[in-house]
Amino acid sequence: MDAYKALRDYAAIGDCHGHALVAANGDVDWCCLERHDQDPVFCCLLDQARGGTLRLTPQAVVAQERNYLAGTNMLVTRLRTETGVLELLDFMPVGRRLGNGPHDYVKLVVPGWLVRRARVLEGELGVDLRYRPSLAFAAKPVELLARDGGIGGDCLPTLFCSHPLAVAGGDTVSATLRLCAGECLDLVLAARYTITDSPLRLLDAMQATTQAFWQEWSAYNRYR
Repeated sequence: MDAYKALRDYAAIGDCHGHALVAANGDVDWCCLERHDQDPVFCCLLDQARGGTLRLTPQAVVAQERNYLAGTNMLVTRLRTETGVLELLDFMPVGRRLGNGPHDYVKLVVPGWLVRRARVLEGELGVDLRYRPSLAFAAKPVELLARDGGIGGDCLPTLFCSHPLAVAGGDTVSATLRLCAGECLDLVLAARYTITDSPLRLLDAMQATTQAFWQEWSAYNRYR
């Protein structure tokens, strides 16, 4: 078993309602999608063996760097291997409601999603994907099933992936995907969604709206 990660290795993202902690290697080891005080869907931070995680990381990383997009809470992580470079963009979509007054950052549109967008900047690499959610701080059993074009289960959010994933029952879905320069992989972990419109089709708009929200909020903020 790998050693527990130090708290300083995590970066926080959120949508003003929920939040997630992303490790420097690309693992999401803590995530509360809809409320900060709800039971987490991942709590590997506390229990590495049973707590659950959403891993999206290249094999054999030799260097890593990360930063937030300027003026936002959207995290960019670059992971380098001997054969290529993978860039991850992690964010939780948020936007202002139509008709809000100027600088009203309280009444928000928040779907309760975690979005992970991966892009190969150069070379070719193998990307490990592992989805293992938890219930009641891993005190209850989990069974993952294919549903509505994604992967979910009772009392669990649904994971949507731009690449096919095999579901064989049990509490974990894992895959290794080969990606070349210019290729992308998108993941959405959704607490709520409509069956008629896959979250994957909305990601470009969600990304633009979220970036605009945070940059507007940052420009208005007087705190320095």
